[in-house]
Amino acid sequence: METYIQKGEKTFLQGNASSVHILSVTALLLLLVGVFNFVHLNSVVILKRRKEFSMKKVFGARPAQLFIQLYIENLFLTAFALFLAWVIIEMTYDIQVHILEIKSIVQKHYNIWISILLLLLLPAITALHTFVRFSRKPVISSLQNIDRSKDKPEIKTIFLTLQYGITLSLIVCSLFFIKQLNYMLATDPGYQTKDIIKVWFQRPTSSMSYTTDEIKHQEEVNKYILETLQSSPIFETFCFGISPYEFPLNPLHKKAVRIPGGEWEEVIHITISPDFLTLYNIPVFGKGLPIAQNEVLLNETAKRLFSQNEKLPELLESDWNAKGTYLLVKGFTNDFQTVHLAQHNKPIILSIHNESMLSHNKLMAAISPGYRQEAILFLEKLHNEIGQGDFEYTFVSDEIEELYNKDKQVAIIYSVFALIAILISSLGLFGLSLFDVQQRYREIAIRKVNGATTSIIMQILLRKYYKLLAIAFIVAAPVTWLTIHKYLESFVHKADISWWLFAIALLLTGAISLLTLIWQIRKAARTNPAEVIKSE
Repeated sequence: METYIQKGEKTFLQGNASSVHILSVTALLLLLVGVFNFVHLNSVVILKRRKEFSMKKVFGARPAQLFIQLYIENLFLTAFALFLAWVIIEMTYDIQVHILEIKSIVQKHYNIWISILLLLLLPAITALHTFVRFSRKPVISSLQNIDRSKDKPEIKTIFLTLQYGITLSLIVCSLFFIKQLNYMLATDPGYQTKDIIKVWFQRPTSSMSYTTDEIKHQEEVNKYILETLQSSPIFETFCFGISPYEFPLNPLHKKAVRIPGGEWEEVIHITISPDFLTLYNIPVFGKGLPIAQNEVLLNETAKRLFSQNEKLPELLESDWNAKGTYLLVKGFTNDFQTVHLAQHNKPIILSIHNESMLSHNKLMAAISPGYRQEAILFLEKLHNEIGQGDFEYTFVSDEIEELYNKDKQVAIIYSVFALIAILISSLGLFGLSLFDVQQRYREIAIRKVNGATTSIIMQILLRKYYKLLAIAFIVAAPVTWLTIHKYLESFVHKADISWWLFAIALLLTGAISLLTLIWQIRKAARTNPAEVIKSE
């Protein structure tokens, strides 16, 4: 963090509460999918092992002994799963840091305690659920395998439908976040961004004021820099200052301004170099560029704010000092973007004054087409001659992209979560299909005896799951659309919620479901009917 403060870089490295909320909800949805999976797979376990536990009860096993057996089995499974989870976390550390940009700051003792808690509680909950489910079934019915109707398949059907719905929603949201990010990156901010390089020749110090000698030295250095660039064909336009997206970052730029006699309004009042508007290709409308010190330009937002009855503002009053300062409105600019595209633009007032000789801001220079690499080498040589500290440069286009790093991070993490949801849902679907097929072996055998082919049996069994997928889609699509629409309410610039987002989610989920189901169903459909009927 100290490096960022010293160098002034990573300006937009900030927390984002909305991102935390979004990802917390996503994690909760994944947890629900995991719970549904547990119910599915646990049902299969009970179905497969109820004869085993019934026989133990017949031979005198007490309920406590059965519970302890279940607890120990689940303890070993949980320990292995926990070990596997930590291995995955450690193996993917570089991905977490460099791709997902997640830097763990949790202390080791917290990791130890959470691991112990999971190791003790999860086996107990899992064993208790299985034990209670099994205890409800009479021993004789478990041995005869005649109580299938009491397994409440409608509950599992509801859970599977919810799993489908959550997975569809996560995929749609993931695709939309990517679309919204690309939309913001492609939106014109209202000014030139290509091939504008920024270099810090004289860094600011912690001193609150500068001596006469320091000011004189600054003037000489900056004058030499500008004259050197002026003599080079590599650069088209240049000046000292800050970029438009940095205007709101300094609280000293915020001023209270009003029409004389009106209400005070907070604006951003910036003093720029005469070449700033040319550098960023920002057009000016009205009477031309300000010349006097009290003449200003207003952006479109400030123009609307101070216009009365469609009459353009001509004179403004600022609270710059106790007596008030009057500003003469000379002209207007377009509404170039100074904040994140999700936010409303700020009212901007521009004063033009050649403060470059006193500036500690970065040099900003527009590079002539085709001279990008030559410009970097030229500025590096100039910096090594007169600059302070290490030579560092950035491009305006890169800094704008950095402004949306948090959006990019959320989109990537959301996509990872969506993939995890697909994987977990596939496991749950496999468990439920296994449960269903186990119960329908006799039905499948009878159908085969009556002439049904493997493809016909597959169609019959798959039809159920695709009906559930269709129901989940019908419910999840409007809910997801409303959720995204609600999320975008505060966004000024937002991408359309396209139909193809839902189509891709449906096709992807359907294809993965088919691949998950087809192996288990083909296995059941190819089973020898005589063996199934004999075992039943």
